[in-house]
Amino acid sequence: FRNLWRSAVCRHLLYQVMSKKKDSVITEKTDKTENTEKNDRFKIQLVKQVTGLKEGVNLFEVDLKDCEKALEKRPYMRDAEVKRKLPDTIIIEVDARTPVAVVKQNGMFIMLDREGYVLEKRKELPHYTFFDGITVSEATLGQVVKVKEEDKYQQYMALIDEMNAADLFFRKLMIKDKEVRLYARLNLYCTGTKKNLVQGMRDGNLKAVLYNLSKKDIEKGVVSVGDNNYYSFKKSVK
Repeated sequence: FRNLWRSAVCRHLLYQVMSKKKDSVITEKTDKTENTEKNDRFKIQLVKQVTGLKEGVNLFEVDLKDCEKALEKRPYMRDAEVKRKLPDTIIIEVDARTPVAVVKQNGMFIMLDREGYVLEKRKELPHYTFFDGITVSEATLGQVVKVKEEDKYQQYMALIDEMNAADLFFRKLMIKDKEVRLYARLNLYCTGTKKNLVQGMRDGNLKAVLYNLSKKDIEKGVVSVGDNNYYSFKKSVK
């Protein structure tokens, strides 16, 4: 056992980021990235910095629980597991939170995951769906956001689910009384009741309409979705 202790030197850090979204998996071995997201929030260098792990340390001197706790303090990390694999590997697996939406507070854009956890704050609007008309009362990194318009907020999150299921992205959502607007572009949006818009996403008709507009390079106008799959389009925007 003494010889094993001395020879158990970490030569590899196997780092895997898991997410409920299939397209959000990252695997890094040492410093070679096989599949990397557009940002650096899950980079192996950050993991090394947070945990203190590095190649060359003795595997048995690594406090696995301390490493897990350090990772789980990061807003993007839902859960973490750090394991030894003899003779020379430390395996780090994290369940990552994925941004899906943005709200605004005091001039800052707040990035949220589907459960409402605050992941990041930015000065510029990131490329995630913005929730219009939401007043944020509290937004602490790593905690669930608190808003005043709870019912509207939950409706927005339900629309996010429908968007993901339909493989659609809208840059902004707006609810005013019974009207719902889904902004595909700054001056191009779909309007109707929530029921009709959701039906349009589920049956694929809304995606087909937007695709046809895109093929014609139309970036301005209003797609109205009515009862019985009635669709109309006009170029003027209110």
